[in-house]
Amino acid sequence: MIRIALLFLLMVSVSFKTDRSPREQVRWTSVTCLSKNDFRKTSPGRPIKTKTGKRTYRMLEGFINTGIAYSFERTGDFVHYELYAFMLPDDSWLLDRDDPETLEHEQAHFNITEIYARKMRSRLSRVKNQEAAKRIYRQLMDDLQRKQADFDRYHERENGVAPEWKKWIEGSLKELEAFKDTEVIPV
Repeated sequence: MIRIALLFLLMVSVSFKTDRSPREQVRWTSVTCLSKNDFRKTSPGRPIKTKTGKRTYRMLEGFINTGIAYSFERTGDFVHYELYAFMLPDDSWLLDRDDPETLEHEQAHFNITEIYARKMRSRLSRVKNQEAAKRIYRQLMDDLQRKQADFDRYHERENGVAPEWKKWIEGSLKELEAFKDTEVIPV
């Protein structure tokens, strides 16, 4: 069975202090933090197909709505950022809730989002200017969307997550381990 997922990246609006969404979020905590119970949308509403060729389509097996929340606070010369990867359970679904490969695929999308949250924290650890921080945020969100699309293109004919992607995810998280804390205070 062909496994494919689509990532809809929710971009949180950036302002002086970003308001938290009233919608429930699940924050990233580990490479295996999600369970089938975190996917609460009962169905895609209608079958969702993705075009893979001139006349060929594949049905989506799952969908995860992830994003990176960002807030900025400045008091004099003191700057404080908070960034965290999250998913929205009420907007995420699994076609077959008992399929471990689809859950693994969606978890990988969440892990990729966390990698980019860490990249942002790394870059922001040296930035005190709010406009520069916004540019970094937007650039890395664009990079994240491309990486998620690459991941899905690679897995159009694969079940679960390919070993080379697992290795990249694990290596990237380890490489950015120093930036796992959601709070950043630039030096």
